[in-house]
Amino acid sequence: MMTTPLLMKGIDKWLSRRLNGPEENDEKPWVEDDKPQVIVVGFGRFGQVIARLLMANKMRITVLERDIGAVNLMRKYGYKVYYGDATQVELLRSAGAEAAESIVITCNEPEDTMKLVALCQQHFPHLHILARARGRVEAHELLQAGVTQFSRETFSSALELGRKTLVSLGMHPHQAQRAQLHFRRLDMRMLRELIPEHSDMVQISRAREARRELEEIFQREMQQERRQLDGWDEFE
Repeated sequence: MMTTPLLMKGIDKWLSRRLNGPEENDEKPWVEDDKPQVIVVGFGRFGQVIARLLMANKMRITVLERDIGAVNLMRKYGYKVYYGDATQVELLRSAGAEAAESIVITCNEPEDTMKLVALCQQHFPHLHILARARGRVEAHELLQAGVTQFSRETFSSALELGRKTLVSLGMHPHQAQRAQLHFRRLDMRMLRELIPEHSDMVQISRAREARRELEEIFQREMQQERRQLDGWDEFE
């Protein structure tokens, strides 16, 4: 049983050499068109959308993926893919991290995300880091690590569905859009102000304060809209 981790690591290295091949390692000299603009780590449901959007807009991307089946499938569709563990510096270097402008981290495990963030900051400080956050805790960790460009995977979709719900209840689409934007800004501000070490009571108190602030914003907007409507009445 003690040899199993070493055996698996050896198999992983062998697969990496076999799948990445000599034509895709750093023995081949880079030309300008080969240099990726973006490295996308992970090609799951989250990473696929990002990679497809970038490819559709003619961006040069390289994908790092640990699933062999996904690697082979992506290569059939023209993606430049490296198989292996993205938290290994040499794999990042072989994939073009020194030449890339940005890296998009879409790991499933928060621990892998934070390890990769630290690795990039240490070895490739020029990279613009963008990351997937599974929830608020990981979002806090990313902010503390200096990563400000991240997306909470359920937040945006939930907020969009909330906007549609407001419209279905009779709110004007423009007003619902503003409500969505206000909520997003306020929630991000709360995220920056609250750190994981705060007690639950502090977070509850801050959440109540934020809710009151949001209600005041909506009330001011409604009053402003009423004044605008009253102004139009003068021309009737």
